[in-house]
Amino acid sequence: MTRYTPSATLVVADSTHRVPEQWLDKLDPEWAKIWDIHGGHHCQAEEVSIEEVRKDPTAYSFTYPTWDGPQVHSEEEFDIPVTRPAGQIKIRVYTPKGDGPFPVHLNYHGGGWILGSLKSEAAWCRSVCNKTGIVVVDVNYRLAPEFVFPAAIFDSWDAIQWVIAQADRLNVDTRGISIGGLSAGGQMSAVISHMARDAGLELKLALMIVPSTDFRWLIAPEPVRSEVAKQYPSTELYKDAPWGGLKREQWFLDYWIPEEIRAAASGDWMASPILAKSFKDLPPTHIITAEFDICRDEAQRYGEFLVEGGNQLNGDGLETNDINDQGIHHPANFASDYSLPSALNDVQDGFWFDQSMMDIGIQPFDYMDASPNDVGADQTGMPSAGLPPGVETTSIVCGLTGDMDPYLMQRYKFDSDNNFVFKRLTVRSMSQDVHPVQLLVSNAMGDADKTANSTARGHLEQLVSPDVGIRLMSLFYQHVYPHVPVIPVAQAPNPVTSKPSLLAAIYLVALSFAGFDDYLSVQIAYDLPDTAKLWNLALSATQQDLYKPDFATLQTVILLLVAPSQHLLMPDYSTKWSLVGTMVTISQTLGLQFNASHWKVAPAEMELRKRLSWVVGMIDVWHAAALGRTCLIREDDWLVPEPRLADFSDQERQTTMPKHFMHIYKLTMILRQVLITLFSLKAVQTLARDYEMTLRNVQLSMEELNRWSGVALEIESEARFEDVNLSGPMLLGGHFVKVLLFRAILRPFHNAPRAASSVPADARELEAHRLSRAGAKACVTSFIAFTADLKSGWIQGFWPFWCTLAWSTLCNLALMLHVTAETAEEATECQISLDRARKTIRLQSKSLEALRFSLLRIDSIFWKGLDNVLTTKLQQSALNR
Repeated sequence: MTRYTPSATLVVADSTHRVPEQWLDKLDPEWAKIWDIHGGHHCQAEEVSIEEVRKDPTAYSFTYPTWDGPQVHSEEEFDIPVTRPAGQIKIRVYTPKGDGPFPVHLNYHGGGWILGSLKSEAAWCRSVCNKTGIVVVDVNYRLAPEFVFPAAIFDSWDAIQWVIAQADRLNVDTRGISIGGLSAGGQMSAVISHMARDAGLELKLALMIVPSTDFRWLIAPEPVRSEVAKQYPSTELYKDAPWGGLKREQWFLDYWIPEEIRAAASGDWMASPILAKSFKDLPPTHIITAEFDICRDEAQRYGEFLVEGGNQLNGDGLETNDINDQGIHHPANFASDYSLPSALNDVQDGFWFDQSMMDIGIQPFDYMDASPNDVGADQTGMPSAGLPPGVETTSIVCGLTGDMDPYLMQRYKFDSDNNFVFKRLTVRSMSQDVHPVQLLVSNAMGDADKTANSTARGHLEQLVSPDVGIRLMSLFYQHVYPHVPVIPVAQAPNPVTSKPSLLAAIYLVALSFAGFDDYLSVQIAYDLPDTAKLWNLALSATQQDLYKPDFATLQTVILLLVAPSQHLLMPDYSTKWSLVGTMVTISQTLGLQFNASHWKVAPAEMELRKRLSWVVGMIDVWHAAALGRTCLIREDDWLVPEPRLADFSDQERQTTMPKHFMHIYKLTMILRQVLITLFSLKAVQTLARDYEMTLRNVQLSMEELNRWSGVALEIESEARFEDVNLSGPMLLGGHFVKVLLFRAILRPFHNAPRAASSVPADARELEAHRLSRAGAKACVTSFIAFTADLKSGWIQGFWPFWCTLAWSTLCNLALMLHVTAETAEEATECQISLDRARKTIRLQSKSLEALRFSLLRIDSIFWKGLDNVLTTKLQQSALNR
């Protein structure tokens, strides 16, 4: 048995931290003796600066490990990318003897999110690896105060995704993933359990050792703080515990959740996982608490929530004293290197982990007995690119008139997971409603696909190295994602392992913001990635995926559609519109036209489906309007509910991003009706000669637009001081829709066959014409003022492709008013307005490239000579005389 040896370099405190006498009869006698001899006189970490503690952790904690643990078959360190914020962390992989593939356990060390390293729990990791035959991955997540909440959690989540993506390299089987951690690591294991559930990733075990699960009693404003504390008696009983009470907890949180983010974090479930929305369908969990731990009761309450949610917990339930019957303190490591010296031998360490898995009905190796042909729910389910993986799959919806009748298929004998498995195809029942919905699920990638994917990755890394990719990914989420939220932050792609086509599209739209990154602003200035090659790589790889599309295929197409044109002065109309068709086709193939709110899918997939459906519908409308086409999506075939505030994450709701998105969505619905009622071919045949019917059709849309505009200005005012201001494209969209309405209003009066008619206009028609022209002139004036007043925050933002064409409509309307002027005086007035529009666009185009195409459009007419291009109404009248 290896005995514990305390550090000889402990810093002695001015005062003692002895065990209170009233606790002695409950504490393990050996532990109490060790504490008073070795721990009671040393200086606590929270009594000095964090810099001092980091210089020599052993000097401030006699429980800091001094034993390296046993030798393992192999251990290797990797630098892996993390995304939020972009950077790298180190992990250490401990591999046992044997052929594998092995189950894999990810360990998140303790240390209050500010201390700890790969050394902290190395002995335990090595012991578990040897005893259980499991690969153990120790994660060196980034620490506060350099990286505050929630960076450590996202690092830990990214580590899981990296391990899954590198499963072959690490010789691990992703059907046997478990996670766990001590203290801070236990808290993160709780959060990641929910993230995995929401992402459709099955975990075999979540191990939580003395976790903190509810920080409201420490960081919430009063009276919430006091009310929450009353729920947990241990917060009062052990606030003065000599081994780490209230002062130590506050010390940790002062660094990890500093004052400036505390108000938001106090209600964030990622800080206090006990606030998570749902406790259903979580992985089997083993919680260990310590009787004399200040966080004991909140961990117990979390365990009760798990049981109420129908989850497996410690086999039969959570019983604190049965788990830690010696009455030890926080941190009570895995039976552990830190507390009881007798626990430091590798046999006991390994046995404990093995036993904790068996306690909840999991044999560490039994998953390896499954036949390769036994396809379980995790392989046939919906996980797709953009969602954390198991087996990559593609899913095709069965149509009502296709070769497989949904009403016949609803009679299949589906299993408990709603699957019916054939040899290479699984039918999954998604809904048994009036309209039954089934998906045909199959493997997404064959050997040829994997080869093509590998080749594309090589080409991509020649264009954009992974370290640059990490930074571009960060810029994407800062500047582009708020406009196009189709890749939720929790499902962020990995620059090393995700689909090359999707990465290329992300890099393409993020490159224009490289100047906002201190490193890229110089690096890319001298070595700019070829955007044309990125475009072609993303497009060609997507075309190869069309026979088996997945969510990543669709996400790639969406980003290519919103990306600026490769030729700014020659927008690629045909390519963009063809891509719109591809986007709609993929969406319908994946079943995004359905309201999936009642489907039995993981919350992460539900979130992704909603967002993709919203954005696909919006892109279809805006591209149809900007390119002069007809919407490809029929309103009666798109059953997607409108976005609500509850559809956005807590973090997103801290900004105006959800309000902007929902308001642009409302504008999209107005624009859709404008296109259908005023610009469809049938509508034009009727309305082009009938001004009264046109005005009746316009009235409702104009009223809705005016109400929309009032709210838009309120949102813009609210967002004025945000770093990323989304108001520019939103307000531009409002002006664009108004221009289209006036284009429709003026059409009956300016229609050439009608204008040439000898039938004189009556007084009512003349008055309607006069008022319509006055309204159109006011519209042009307002549009010019908006352009002249473009704010720096807007100019620095992301402007989707359709914005490039929207300003052309301003010039077209100004030109139309000029050439149809009834008098010389009015023609002069319109000429002045037209010149003002040209001048404003010319000046602003120096800062905003999206304006350059519109400037070219109008300048080309004047370059050719206005009289040589257009016949004005005054000229026509003179010829007729």
